[in-house]
Amino acid sequence: MPDLPSHTPPDVPSPRRKPAFWPAAAIFALMGAFFWTIRGTDGFGGSQGGILAGLGWAMLWLGFSRRFGDERRRPYGHGHVVAAILLGIACGGLTGYGVYISWVQGRFHLDYPDGVREIAPWTGYAMLFCCGLHWGGLTGVFMAWCAPRRPLGAAGWMGRLAAGLVGAVAAYGIVVAFPSWFLPFHDEGLYADPANKTCLRAAGSIRNIAPHVGAYAGFLAFEALRRDVRAVAVISIMGLGFALSFSLGAVWQTFYGVGPDLDWWKFWEMSIGVGGGLTFALVFHRFNRPEASAPPRSVTASERVVSAGALVWLATATVLANGLDGWSRRHGVEIPPAFGQVAGILIAAALGFLHLRSPGRMMPRWLIPLALGAIVVAGFAASLPPELRLADQVLLLIYLICVAGSLGCFLWLRHVRNPLATT
Repeated sequence: MPDLPSHTPPDVPSPRRKPAFWPAAAIFALMGAFFWTIRGTDGFGGSQGGILAGLGWAMLWLGFSRRFGDERRRPYGHGHVVAAILLGIACGGLTGYGVYISWVQGRFHLDYPDGVREIAPWTGYAMLFCCGLHWGGLTGVFMAWCAPRRPLGAAGWMGRLAAGLVGAVAAYGIVVAFPSWFLPFHDEGLYADPANKTCLRAAGSIRNIAPHVGAYAGFLAFEALRRDVRAVAVISIMGLGFALSFSLGAVWQTFYGVGPDLDWWKFWEMSIGVGGGLTFALVFHRFNRPEASAPPRSVTASERVVSAGALVWLATATVLANGLDGWSRRHGVEIPPAFGQVAGILIAAALGFLHLRSPGRMMPRWLIPLALGAIVVAGFAASLPPELRLADQVLLLIYLICVAGSLGCFLWLRHVRNPLATT
């Protein structure tokens, strides 16, 4: 999405104007579907895939902050929010959730695909809810830290971090002390048998997820105790938005064997991306309006060089390198790992050189569309197999619809009159 000039100078308060919520929300959602589906494609996955999705949503967020004007008066319109979104989504990839898909389907495996037992599907939906809760929730935590109602000093930051640590330790301790609350058939001793590899995987996954959920709860409790209503709202909406997207979207996983031979996992991922994108749009619309009474912020060196600088350069280079890796895996072409690493370093260095030579602004105009373009190119490169099956054709068609629809919404947005909204 090109970084167009604001309708008003950045240092002049804007009058009350109509918000352009729906085209912006559609772009967040359509591109979110693309981001999250590519996130799990060959070459990506885990935190690497999280970097792709986080970079994409961060660029849209900053692009809309500029497009709608008064970015320096928007509480979440500065470069540190770019880092918060990018790192928050990437950190979510440190946990896995694949083991719970069979639970949604009503099957519990001792050692996949063997040893099947019947299980209540709600257990799978509940665990996926927890996965989404911490994934979006911790992203919301990092975002909320960028615009506190009352800034914290050193002692306050120690208390904030301690709250998250206490929550993480407490959640982990509960899972370890009471495993039967979270692990089906635990009292039967299934998890003590090393032959039951899928059981052991489930146990490890829950112990991995618990500290993330606990940290989310601890950070949320801290902001509630200090009565930062905006921070509580941002953290809560981001957590619940992703949690519901993860959980409700998992219904696609029940279509295997009863519907067409399509990649229903990808449909689930697309639903997460749509729900996550709409969550970002809601938070942007509700909490990132320019504050007419606030003085315009100055761009700091840490914003320009680190948050909206080095992290974006490295993330863009990583996306391109992973796209090349995904393409090589799909087509059976061997590329030395060092080639991608060197190419990534050179791309990041080139972006940094050009960025820092650009005059003045926190981020040059060209970097946002370039980063989004890199995601699209890497996504299609990693998704194109040598032979297109029906499932591949359907996915590629949907990807094209997401990208083309986003461009169409952006053209619509360009013609929305008076798109600004102030508080």
